[in-house]
Amino acid sequence: MVSRRGCLVAAAVVLSCTGSGGGGGLPSLATNGPMAEKLTCEPYAAGGPWQQVMDRENRQGSTEIWVPQGEKLPSARRRVRKNVAFNPGMTAVQAAQFSLIDGLTGCDKGLDPKLEGPDPGTEDGYDVAYGEATCSLAAIRHHLLVKAIRGAEAVYSVEVRFNADPSAEEVKVARDFLAKDVYLCPVARGVGRCANVR
Repeated sequence: MVSRRGCLVAAAVVLSCTGSGGGGGLPSLATNGPMAEKLTCEPYAAGGPWQQVMDRENRQGSTEIWVPQGEKLPSARRRVRKNVAFNPGMTAVQAAQFSLIDGLTGCDKGLDPKLEGPDPGTEDGYDVAYGEATCSLAAIRHHLLVKAIRGAEAVYSVEVRFNADPSAEEVKVARDFLAKDVYLCPVARGVGRCANVR
């Protein structure tokens, strides 16, 4: 469990490295995204079909957001967000902390948000971190789940956010999605679940 003060300090460090847009310095000439690795993010099947409502890319990275068909931002009850940040100094834990703090922006005053993690680990040879946060906003309980991966070329994070109190089953499905369906692979010479990624 990371203290709120610890997360705020880490978020400040990340912000100072990345700027408010969530990106960082550009490695070499990679303006169109990483070339030697690929973030694999299988479709989030829960409550589908889903539609992409944002696809933003610049020299610092990219952001993509999906919501259920027929819903719009910012009122969508659920959303999946994928971020890529070209920041060689950011760790997976820092990226997860940044996503959690950013997700708690606007929470009701006087109600301390609950943070779990980020918990570090290793998957497919890459450093990863998982974290969750809940808070109240306009009397509605929000729940955010995050997975961050430190690659060789960028830092990747995928978030599942519920803008209404999710059921235990919805949270379980989101956790399983992040653990099983979000992973980083080398474009060449992948093994295991990365064997067919190109």
